[in-house]
Amino acid sequence: MAIGTLLTLGSLALSAYGANESSKQNQKNQNLLSNRMRDLDAWYGKEYNTPVTETESGQAALAKLRDQMKKGIEQNSQSAVRGGATAESKVATQTGMQEKYNSAINNLMGYETQRKDRVDRQYQSQNNALLGTQMNLNAQQGQNWSNFGSNVANADYSALNNINLNDLFNSLNTNKYVAGSGSGMYSNRGF
Repeated sequence: MAIGTLLTLGSLALSAYGANESSKQNQKNQNLLSNRMRDLDAWYGKEYNTPVTETESGQAALAKLRDQMKKGIEQNSQSAVRGGATAESKVATQTGMQEKYNSAINNLMGYETQRKDRVDRQYQSQNNALLGTQMNLNAQQGQNWSNFGSNVANADYSALNNINLNDLFNSLNTNKYVAGSGSGMYSNRGF
């Protein structure tokens, strides 16, 4: 009986230790997941609300467009001076260049919608993956508690199997019924 009880107690202690360690690891995982979700939300807010003209690629496109526009104006000015262009032709040339510039800016702004759609898709994809991870973590925690409860129940059953119930009841009941000693009289004499 003593060895079985010790084994049962040891099993309970190990099960409690395992549940405690599992809980610590689950908390670390939950903290990592919460931090990642917070980082993703911050990234999304920044990326989605930043105009394309303020992004690195937008700034580079604007700088290149300005350089091309400046070079075009210089070339047209030099050609106009050499060719003796009239004021109207100079205005027409600059108007045409301005229209090209405006068209390029409009195209860049159209890219803004595509960029926001891409950011939105990336966010949704990563957010769904994180939600799946959260659901798996929740399921794992539930399974850990289920395993712990099952281990405790098995330990209780094992403890009951290790105890000889007849010996237990006999040790608790020292009063013996003595036949013929009266109506339901008990005696401490033990016979």
